[in-house]
Amino acid sequence: MQRKSNPMLIGLIALIWFFIVVLGYFVTHKPFSAEAFLAFIRVIGATLAVFLVLITAGGLGRKCLSLSDYPVLARICLQISLGLGIIALVNLLVGSLLIANSILFAGLIVIAIVVCRREMIAVFGEMKSGIAAILAIDSKGIRGLIALIGLIFLAQWIVASAPPIKFDALNYHLTLPGAYLDQGRIGDLPWLVMSGMPQTTEMIFISLSGLFESAPLLFNWCFGLLTVLGLVGYLKEKLNLASGWAAAASLLAGYTFASALAWGYVDWLSCLFGLGVVLALEQYRQGRVYANVLVAGLFAGLAFSTKYPAAVIFLAGAGLLTITVLRWNIRWLPLMLRFAGGAAVFAFPWLIKNLIFTGNPIYPFFFESGSMTSIRLAVYQGLPTYGDLTDLFLLPLRATLQGVDGGMGYSVSIGPLLLGLGLLAFLNWEQKSDAHKIAIGTAGWIALVGLVVWAVGNQFSGYLIQTRLYFTLFPAFAILAGYGYDQVSRLNMPQVRLRRIVVALMLLVTGLNAYQVVTELVGKKALGYVFGQSSHQQYLEDNLGWYARAMQDIRSFDEGEKTLLLYEPRGYYCLPQCDPDEILDQWKVTRNTLTNGENIPAYWRSQGYSHVLVYTMGMEFLRMDQDPHHPPQDLDALEVLLASLPAPANYGDTYSLYELPE
Repeated sequence: MQRKSNPMLIGLIALIWFFIVVLGYFVTHKPFSAEAFLAFIRVIGATLAVFLVLITAGGLGRKCLSLSDYPVLARICLQISLGLGIIALVNLLVGSLLIANSILFAGLIVIAIVVCRREMIAVFGEMKSGIAAILAIDSKGIRGLIALIGLIFLAQWIVASAPPIKFDALNYHLTLPGAYLDQGRIGDLPWLVMSGMPQTTEMIFISLSGLFESAPLLFNWCFGLLTVLGLVGYLKEKLNLASGWAAAASLLAGYTFASALAWGYVDWLSCLFGLGVVLALEQYRQGRVYANVLVAGLFAGLAFSTKYPAAVIFLAGAGLLTITVLRWNIRWLPLMLRFAGGAAVFAFPWLIKNLIFTGNPIYPFFFESGSMTSIRLAVYQGLPTYGDLTDLFLLPLRATLQGVDGGMGYSVSIGPLLLGLGLLAFLNWEQKSDAHKIAIGTAGWIALVGLVVWAVGNQFSGYLIQTRLYFTLFPAFAILAGYGYDQVSRLNMPQVRLRRIVVALMLLVTGLNAYQVVTELVGKKALGYVFGQSSHQQYLEDNLGWYARAMQDIRSFDEGEKTLLLYEPRGYYCLPQCDPDEILDQWKVTRNTLTNGENIPAYWRSQGYSHVLVYTMGMEFLRMDQDPHHPPQDLDALEVLLASLPAPANYGDTYSLYELPE
């Protein structure tokens, strides 16, 4: 009698055989090296760790605020952003009062996971369903916009997964967390005056920066993603899904907004907090629930805690509330106390920290305190007004048309869609519903008051014209653009499909921006780094040139040797073996300190420096630009001094490294 075969056994044998053949093939036909595999695993590990912190933050935010009357996806994004603010505040307190340590900060996240695990599961579930809902759209044009926005985010995720290279990130945004971890305490850093700035973003960075170098850049990428998701989710419920994606495209059609996703700066987080202010005030004006004024204040305080100029959203919110009081004939003081009280929760800790460490709550500005002498204040604050008085009236137009990323003045490319669509939101006003009038009015008044503050600020200091200082206002501009798109799509013209023309132009603008972002991705060779085709040092040299080579040599010095940087503010890659020239005043301070012909090299030696690195091309630029803070006599005096030192190590006629005599 013939035995019956065992299907389970046969199937198992077949599977094992197939697995052995596949494994054996790749033993001799390796698709990638072990180094490449490990590099990619590091990138994935950092990304997953950042997402875990975000979901943890969402759980914390959900425990504190339900925001049940907010649109679902907007609510989740705001709860995550509130939770991030809480994590930052805890890190500040623990790092200031106890110790700043990577393992400790990671341990605090683990504790938060245990406490908020149920809320985290709810946040994750709602986030998944919310994202699925905003991707479900029939319009081919809008699907094209979504694809281009996705391409921008994908390209910038790759760049964010590589080592940081952007100027201000290496100057202070990433240098601050690194310095705090090196010294084991959060406090004042006399050699880095930016340690007096509000640092909520840096306190979020510090949660993982000691474990993953790319974590701060990935956090920043996520701040942009949350802003876009919250914006689309809000307009989907308030207006329609197409308008939500039009608003998102209006933001990301600006080159600087797209590029900044991978910078490791604070601007996208201030933008996310600004969205919280706008949404909370709109909810208050729709339902007159006073708790929303407190919520708006919390987000205004969080915006301030990213950088001083982001306080513009508090002023804009206060202006909107004042206008609301006048129109509704209600009491102003109770309303403002709620708003200001909420803001104080996250703003005051930074003012108190500065007061304790430097004696100046708004350090490093306005008066001598801490390490800011009168000489340093003059260098740091004195920039003439940019433009002329017409900026008081034409600021949106000029910022749009004249703003060029990294250029003079506005220094930001915001794209044409925010202005091009934003003003159209007010067309056919009388035909709009009351709810839409309130939503447009909320965003409109915040935008208008913010623009006034922006324009007036420039009349006091040329620094205050930079568009990047006001990113916290841009969710209001984007909401107006979303309503503007909706208004255009409703207009009827004989024989003309106006909506299709507008969508085509939006696709063109966003497509060109995506092309530029992808082109730069290729030029930076970030994809090669992510997949292990180039080393950390090679990637830095490809993007930072001789700076990377000089930093590598400084890091190789013996313990106890330290380098003073002159006219080079980026210290991230040589800490703790260097002191950077953060505001380009190291030489001026030294020269004015030693006025009687003392031996300056000996003075530097007495301060613990063994070497001096001079950014010679930077000196030449200051000389040619005739910078008033760096007159020719100062630069000439430094060149005379350097000529008296032993011959330096030369880095492509860009940097010169001098060893100070014993």
